[in-house]
Amino acid sequence: MRTGPASRGAHRRLLAAGACLALAAAPVAAETLKVPQQYATIQEAVDDASNGDVIVVKKGDYAENVVVTTSGLTLQGKGAVIDGGLTAPCVQVTADGFAIRGFTLVNGVVGVQVTGDGAVLEQLVVEGSSNDGVDLVGDDATVSKCRFVRVESAPVDVTASPASVTTVDRCRFEGEASNGYINIDGGRVVIERNRFVLGFAGLLITTDHADGESVLSRNVFQRCDGDAFQVTNAGAGTVLLERNRLQGVTANGFELTGDGFTARRNTLVDVLGVGFQVIGDTNVLERNTVQPGAREGFLVTGDDNVVEKNTVRGAFDDG
Repeated sequence: MRTGPASRGAHRRLLAAGACLALAAAPVAAETLKVPQQYATIQEAVDDASNGDVIVVKKGDYAENVVVTTSGLTLQGKGAVIDGGLTAPCVQVTADGFAIRGFTLVNGVVGVQVTGDGAVLEQLVVEGSSNDGVDLVGDDATVSKCRFVRVESAPVDVTASPASVTTVDRCRFEGEASNGYINIDGGRVVIERNRFVLGFAGLLITTDHADGESVLSRNVFQRCDGDAFQVTNAGAGTVLLERNRLQGVTANGFELTGDGFTARRNTLVDVLGVGFQVIGDTNVLERNTVQPGAREGFLVTGDDNVVEKNTVRGAFDDG
């Protein structure tokens, strides 16, 4: 049967309507917004951005306190410096899926403050914060390849749920933070290959994951004027501390409270307190080395703990 002009026109109208519906259903493509080429300030770009957009900030000094409330944004610095003026956080975020990379953040009350899940902070320099360097409330955050200098309170402070996994890796911490270099409360942690120099206190960690394993490995302390590792396991999961090196610690090396710890192949040099102080059950300490200076090598309280194949040299009291 042949179709007439009216039928053909109706068919074309149906095709056009279908195309419009398909366009409406398609996701909006992410955009790249440029500062200062397109926007004079970072805040102007943030205010104009949508979920998934990337804001690229050219090298320069930006006296701003950036506020982000849109989920899924990425701030990408190209040698940019945000100066918070000691009045507010350099960057304050209330959103999920936020990422920031490649910035120097100076003189913030906090360098980056995030309330939301899935935050990624990479390749940042955070210096001169009057409170925390990074303050995160949310799950599954990653802090990687960052440097923290002269942060008054805690360079990294995280509050998370038991289901969360917080990762801090390949960062450098310098100066005497009053509330510990890394302070994490909740969830499971992966803390690896960080370096701590000239600190007042080390790591204050409370894990409460129901399963799985927290890992603290290959971290290096160069002088700590307090306890290096204070870790409490309040959940049913396990905690592995492996191949960490502590040198020049004026208090205790490891204070471990709870069950399910394994401390293996850690090296402690010139630790003036107790090398390993453990309170709990079913913990394993093996193949660790405590070299001259410690008051005691191992002080373990609890049931069904295993302490074997460790080396203690020159402890003041008991090995």
